[in-house]
Amino acid sequence: MCGRYTLKKNEKELGEHFKISFSSIKNQQRFNIAPTQIVPTVIETDKGNELHGYRWGLIPHWAKDKSIGNKLINARAETVHEKPSFRQSFKTQRCLIPADGFIEWKKQGKDKQPHYICLKS
Repeated sequence: MCGRYTLKKNEKELGEHFKISFSSIKNQQRFNIAPTQIVPTVIETDKGNELHGYRWGLIPHWAKDKSIGNKLINARAETVHEKPSFRQSFKTQRCLIPADGFIEWKKQGKDKQPHYICLKS
């Protein structure tokens, strides 16, 4: 996973795609979503799928300092179930983060150039 992504879909499109029964946020197109920002998040409840805004970054239940969430923004799929920081959340607190593109940085000489990755469709 990268450190930046995009979400061009509006709230209505997200609602139709994920069958949202309730939304507490107004989603607008965003082209440079970064860690620590509030991001649209789909959660499953007894009433159906809901769309809420949550801060990007995991704060483990045992953390004494909430700033650890600035560093815990990604987990490797192969080891997420093993890592102490992610293990419990992986088992009990699932959600979907809608995204339609990712930004990766590629070093070119002394500079870094952004590369946008998305489906052709």
